[in-house]
Amino acid sequence: QMVLEEKKSFKCVIGKTVQKEGKWMMDMLSTEYTVFGFTVTFGKQSWEIGKRYSDFDKLDNRLNDKFGLPPIGLPPKKWFGLNDDELIQTRHKMLNEYIKDCLKRPVLIHSRELQDFVEMP
Repeated sequence: QMVLEEKKSFKCVIGKTVQKEGKWMMDMLSTEYTVFGFTVTFGKQSWEIGKRYSDFDKLDNRLNDKFGLPPIGLPPKKWFGLNDDELIQTRHKMLNEYIKDCLKRPVLIHSRELQDFVEMP
């Protein structure tokens, strides 16, 4: 009887969000931004990452430029209402779906861009 070795695959689950204080317009205005937390698992290894929406936006642009196969879309950019809990939770779920979609695609998993983004150990 053969024992099938469990195929290692990536998983990503939602972690916690953190509101941070940021500065913009040459430090004249202070603003809060959200860091979205995720736990990434590969086989028996798992680690935490924290990303801002702008990090996803940069990744998305790079993957589109390099591979021309956009993963499922990112939630829309929004300037107002970003400290609304419901909006943050919805956005977090959509960003998690985005990472999971990327991690299903072998060509992206092997890319430096995605590996750096998920901070592969």
